[in-house]
Formats: sequence, C-alpha cells, structure tokens
Amino acid sequence: MAVVNKRIFDTDNALKGSFNGLIGKWQLITYFSLIFAYGIIVGWIHNLHDFTLLVPSEVECNYSKTENSTYRNNSIIQRFAGKGKYLIDDGSIEFKLNYSLEYGETVATEYDILCDLQNYTTVPRYSHYLGFISGSSLLGFTSDRGGRKMIILACIWSTGVMSIFQLVGHDFISYVFFEFFIGLFIGGVQASFLPAIIEMFPISFRTFYGVFFHIVVCFFQLLLPWLAKSFKSWKLLQIFVTSPILLTAALNWIAFESIFWYLAHKEYDKAIQVLTKLAKRNGILFESKFKEAKDFLHAKHSKATQVDILPLLRLQDLEALGKKYPQIDMAEIQKQKLNNSKLRRFLNSLKGESYRSTNTIYRPFDFIYSPTMFVYVLILFGLWFTNGITDSIEVVKKNSEMDVYSFNAMSTLTLMVASILSAVLGVFKIGRRWMIFLAYLVIEVCLLGFLIISLNGDHDNDSLVTLNVLYYLCKFSAQFGFIFLLLITAELFPTSLRCQGIGLCFAMKMIGSAIASPDLLAYTSQKPQLCYCLLTLFFGSMTLFLPETKTFPLPRSILQIEAMPTPISKILRSRGNTRDVVVVFSANDSHISDAGHVPTDPKGNQNNGNRKDLHDGSNSSLYQGSYDTVNSVHDIEQDDHNKYYNNNDKKLIVEQPMLAYENRLGKIVEVPSKNITRNNSTELNEIANSKV
Repeated sequence: MAVVNKRIFDTDNALKGSFNGLIGKWQLITYFSLIFAYGIIVGWIHNLHDFTLLVPSEVECNYSKTENSTYRNNSIIQRFAGKGKYLIDDGSIEFKLNYSLEYGETVATEYDILCDLQNYTTVPRYSHYLGFISGSSLLGFTSDRGGRKMIILACIWSTGVMSIFQLVGHDFISYVFFEFFIGLFIGGVQASFLPAIIEMFPISFRTFYGVFFHIVVCFFQLLLPWLAKSFKSWKLLQIFVTSPILLTAALNWIAFESIFWYLAHKEYDKAIQVLTKLAKRNGILFESKFKEAKDFLHAKHSKATQVDILPLLRLQDLEALGKKYPQIDMAEIQKQKLNNSKLRRFLNSLKGESYRSTNTIYRPFDFIYSPTMFVYVLILFGLWFTNGITDSIEVVKKNSEMDVYSFNAMSTLTLMVASILSAVLGVFKIGRRWMIFLAYLVIEVCLLGFLIISLNGDHDNDSLVTLNVLYYLCKFSAQFGFIFLLLITAELFPTSLRCQGIGLCFAMKMIGSAIASPDLLAYTSQKPQLCYCLLTLFFGSMTLFLPETKTFPLPRSILQIEAMPTPISKILRSRGNTRDVVVVFSANDSHISDAGHVPTDPKGNQNNGNRKDLHDGSNSSLYQGSYDTVNSVHDIEQDDHNKYYNNNDKKLIVEQPMLAYENRLGKIVEVPSKNITRNNSTELNEIANSKV
C-alpha cells in the first residue's frame, strides 16, 4: 500500500501568487483577448442567420408563359443545387424571381428560396442547431480530456474557415452543409469558454469575471443589426464579421492552459511552469509568493505521485509507463492488465466498478454513479431546458412601426441591461441559487400573463402594451437567470467533467430553443404555454436544493461536490446509498481532505492504512486513516476548502457518519462500508470522548 506525505496545493494562493495588487495585467490581457474572440463567435457569427436568411416581404411568384415556349419544373433538389425555378427545355433561359429589396441580397434571394420554397429557409437553422448540440456535447468532452486552450482556439479558427467556405459555395445545399459545421464549432467554444475563464482567477474575482463577459457579447450583438442594415448583402456582412478572427491568432501566445486541468491530470510541474511565466510577465518572482512551487515542480517524479498516475493511464501503455516511472512494480500492473480487457472494462464501467468519487479523471457520464451528483445534473438539465424555451418564445410580433433590425436591437438591449445588473451583483459576490430562483419566479409570472392574455383573446391597446412589457421582462429575467445558471453549472462539475457538463446543458438549452422558437417548431399555443409554466415553476423551485457554490473552490473530484451542504446531499448521505463518510471535526484541524489521503499524526508519523483510528495523547485531534486504493488520486493533495471556513469549537466533536454537513468543516475520509458504518460509530465516539 502506498504511504504518502500530506502536501497542499492551494490553487487560490497559487493564482494570487502570480500577480501583485488587485489583479495581474497579463491575466486581464488574456481575459479581454478571449472575450473579444468569444464576442465574434457568439455575438456575431452565431446570430448571423437571423439576418442572412431574411425573406423579402414582397415576392412576385406568378409568371406568364410566352407564346410558343415550353417549360419544365425542376425538382426541389435541382433548385437547391442552383438550377433555378423554371427552365426552358433547352436550358438556354433561366427565370429569376422579382422581390423587394428592403433586406438587400440575402441567402433566400440569392438561391431563390422563395415562394413555394420559402419554408425551407428553416433548414439551415435546424442544421445549425443540430451542429451546435453535437459540438457542445462531443467537443466539451474533448476539452476535458485534451485541454481547454487547444479546443477553444481550434474551434474559433475552424469556425472562421467554415464561414469562408460557406461564402464560396454556389448553392443552397453547400450553405446548409457548412452551417452544420459552424454550429458544431460554436458549440465547442460555448462548452469550453467559461471553464477556461473561471479557472484563471481566484475565488474573490471568479464571480465578476465569470459574468462580465456577457456585457461584451451583448455589445457585439447590439452592433450586428446595424451592420446588417448597412451592408445590405449577406456575403459582405459575413466577410466583415469573420475577418477579425485573424486577430485571435495572438491567443496562441497570450493564453495559457488552465492550471486546474493540469492539476486534475497530475501535471504539477506544468501548472507551476504556467504560473511562473504569468508571474514573470507581471514582474514578480512566483517562488517568493508560493513557497511550495519547487516541491510541486518536481512532484510528478516522486514516488507518491507515481501511485496516482496508474489509474489515469488506465493501464494502456505499460512500456512507456515503465520507462518514465521505473520505480513502479510492473509485474503487478501486468497482472492487472491481463484481467482488464476492453469488454471487461466496458462492462465494469456500466456497473460503476471503475468509478471512484475521489478520482480527478472521469469517463463520460461517470457522474451517474454518484446519486447526489446525478440529482444535481437532472435539476440543471431542467433549468437549462426551460431557459431555452423562455428565451426563444416570441409572443410579440414585429409590427410595422419597428423593423426587424430595430426589434432585434431592442431585444439585445434588454439582454445587455440584465448582463450589466448581473455584473454589478458579481462585484458583491452575490449567491447563485437565489438569483436563479428569483429570475425563474419572474419568468413564471410573465408566462402566466402570456397565457391569460391568449385565453382572453384580447387585442386592444392595453393588452398589447401589457404583452410588450411582459415580453421584455421575460427576456430580461431569462438572461439574468441564465448568467447565474451558467456560473453555478461550471462550479458544480469537477474539473474533468466541467466542459462536458456545460456542453450537455447547452444542448438541453438548444433543444428548448428549437421547441419554442417561431422560426423552428414554434410550439407556443395555449397547451404548450401551460406546460412551460409548470416546468418553469417546478425547476425554478428545485434550484433551492442546489448547493451555494460562491465561496467554494472549484471542485476537482465528485467527493468535494457530495460534501457541499444541501438537503439532497444530507438525505443521500444518511441513506448510505453509495459509501460511508466519516466527518471528524477538530479544534486543531479545519482541513477537508479527499478519500485516499493518509494523514500524518502530530509527530509526523504516517497512519497505517490497516488501522481505523490513530490518536496521539499529546494532541486532542483524532486522526482518521483510510484504506488506500490505486484509484485514489488525491494522495498528495490537500483540498483547499479549509481557507474559507472557520472552526470555532474549542473541544473535539466527532460526528457520526452520514450526519448533516454543517458550517464547521473537518476531514472527510472515504472508507469501505464494511469496515466503518453507522453501527460502529459508537466506537469512534468512545475513543474521542476518552481523550477530550
């Protein structure tokens, strides 16, 4: 069994050690460079089809045949491929439709997707949504495995390339084809961007910088209608909004990989190297502010770290493992590999046998094996789905007094006001749960107002004014709630599932948007509206069962999430569905450590993993040992929750396993259920009481 020393990698102090004063200048340069690229992708290119697919209000669809001429009507596929609406048999004459030019040259007018083909203008939207859902789900997982920086930059540049390919296409089919890939890569950006942002900053700055970039995105969106109105050509507009992507090439040298991603993959040396570079650019010596820098710079090659490496490699490359870590017992590894075929590993993953809540590297959907985490994910899915519905539902029709450009700008201005308010509240590190709950409560009132007005069938001026007020209030609340929902979602997934979790949530939002959007399925009749009201009320209320994450460090394991105090975690821990957890509070130790950690006693001796308890009479602390496993990958890390909680009790308190996780925070140790259960908690109390 591996026995290791306790070391602390305090991510908050490590990040603060890379700058002086309020915030580092290079952190700000990287931040604003990233949100500039994000604004182009999400604020402009993601919303381009709102203007490039506009259909003229006046189209002449009837043609009179000239004398002695014969016509044949081409198939839909031929017309999509640029063959024109009608052709004379010899193909020498092609008729063009006549239409008004209030929107200029759009995709619909260039490819003649008008008259009987007008409904097919929704096809590119479906293609974009499908690509977005695929990209946010798949590329989110790739970002968790391969790194945030690589995926963000690859998706940004690929979006630009696909946009150019879309311009040089000669028919509607190629336009739809490239629209799928544009949506695919935008989905990858959405899934990876916020984790990369919040993992750049300490806790005290995380909320503000995690919500401020929405203002910048809204600013880009606010410019887009006026650009579309000025250019009057969808190709010129697309060239203009795509060309700034060339400037994002600088991100290859400005941006760094997330240190949280390095820590989750046990790349301590690379995390220290990144922080050292940042500190040097800010004009300070990192080692002078983070005393443990040298220890972790060489920690990757320590014996303790090698034990943690094993489950991360999953026994795939034994030869490379033996060369890189010669101290590892390869005979034991070979024995494990012989009994670890692909089929067996797959079957074991279905049964959850490979899952450990203390891991920092997870397979896709490993969170389903944690009941607490699984309930949180279901609540988040419901919140994102209903947010997509309420954000896309359109009960106010564009009237003659406000053209499509002004209407879009008015809606974006509403979103910007909500973003500014959220940024102001972010300065005060406001909580997430209550903001989401209040936003959904207002949305519920607005939806009920829509339903009542539609049931009454009133169309007088007073009803229209009320409808407009409710509509913009709903848009405001949906944006406000979405910002804090996005933040709590990123803070409720461990590092190795964070991008995948956000990607899946974005997929749920896009499904809800497709259902309610007037340009897609448009389910906005009375019965769907009643269903939306019930869903919003239910999931909005369930928000209060989520943990408040504003003061918690970003979790690196599911165990840290399970330990967050909520009614759900209390109930599931008390039932003991997954594992037994012993919470030990001590006047001299306010640390919380992940399972698999073998703590030291006051004399510096390490606990024997075969003993359940070790107590030294010179100190009033009870030291809880743990049963080490090869899957316990937090052996050399001490969780940094302890900085944000104070233990004011002056006497030793030993809580029974599975009791509520209160404000006092102590060691959390995972042990096999058969060894320490609620039945033998009396023994622990007797040991503690005898020493108090």
